[in-house]
Amino acid sequence: MRPVVPVLALASTLFLPVCRAQDHPLVTSLRQAAIELVDRNRVPGLAIAVVEHGSVLHAEGFGWADLESERPMTAATPINVGSISKSVAAWGFLRFCRSRGISLDDAVPPLVRRFELRGAKSLDRSGVTVRRVLSHSAGLSTPSAPVFPATSFLPPVLRVLEGKEGGTPRVRLFRQPGVGFSYSGGGYLLLQLMLEEATGASFSGFMSREVLAPTGMASSSFRLNRAIRSAAATYYRSDGRVRALYHLPGAAGALYSTAEDMGRWLTLYAQQRSTYEALLPEAAFRELLEPQVEMFEGGIEAAGSSYALGHATWTSRDGRFYVFHGGGNPGLRAYYFVEPKTGSGLFMVANHDDGQVAFRDLIDAWARHYRVPPPPLF
Repeated sequence: MRPVVPVLALASTLFLPVCRAQDHPLVTSLRQAAIELVDRNRVPGLAIAVVEHGSVLHAEGFGWADLESERPMTAATPINVGSISKSVAAWGFLRFCRSRGISLDDAVPPLVRRFELRGAKSLDRSGVTVRRVLSHSAGLSTPSAPVFPATSFLPPVLRVLEGKEGGTPRVRLFRQPGVGFSYSGGGYLLLQLMLEEATGASFSGFMSREVLAPTGMASSSFRLNRAIRSAAATYYRSDGRVRALYHLPGAAGALYSTAEDMGRWLTLYAQQRSTYEALLPEAAFRELLEPQVEMFEGGIEAAGSSYALGHATWTSRDGRFYVFHGGGNPGLRAYYFVEPKTGSGLFMVANHDDGQVAFRDLIDAWARHYRVPPPPLF
């Protein structure tokens, strides 16, 4: 068995420095749980970021980013975060809509020139609004976005929407908008096409300029660039196979980030105007948090969960309101939660299919420290 390697990789920026807090009781508990998870071979590598009172308290990696070379996982190791990309993308879509005078209740199809949203004639396309697409209540198909080998060309998002690349079907309107929750990664790609057509810029470029850079997320990108390729974690399947590096088309799941950067991003959800107003005014921030539709989806551990704009929400028995989301692509799992009122939360990512099982121990350790019910997994 390889020895456990906890690696504290810290960086300072002008925005939200990552702090050293290994002696903090919460950090001590989380570090112990993470080391045990890697030591028991539950996951090859694991990275976490802890936020408290609106600041990054601690970020650290454990185990191995690559088993063969024994390259350690650190808080600065780039890794895909799967559908957590949607949570980050939502901030960008709200900034875009505000800059263009687009209401969240405007219909999306008239704002997209090159893609025809098909479906039964009885279905109301005018009900496919920005708000409903962001909250997975627009009645759109195609839950997942395809993954492509890093060695291959990433096709334009239009061809993915049309079902011509990646093996996923064409995105369609399959039921009336507004009648309930139906998860659609394809819907986020539709919003991406809307943004790219309007701005003439790539989605990854827009997000880097409008969201990632202002938040201090210098090591993050919606594009698999050279720096990320050279340092990214290796992905491991449940059967022991290695999954080669891959990339995805944008808003639905393309974000590569680090635990350090994701900690900085989590602080945006703290109810501190000096933080979130770097991206959104207060009214838009409140709208981002507002639950839109109840979720009835497999894999959610807690009743009463809802989906807002880019993230899920849950209110505990004692009245605590949480924002949370999970992410998964071949060979990785990621998850975050944050309580906006206290500005406290946790980000976790593992380079293994079974990472979500390991997250339960970390969530429980966090909940025991604060003596609160544990937030749900999604």
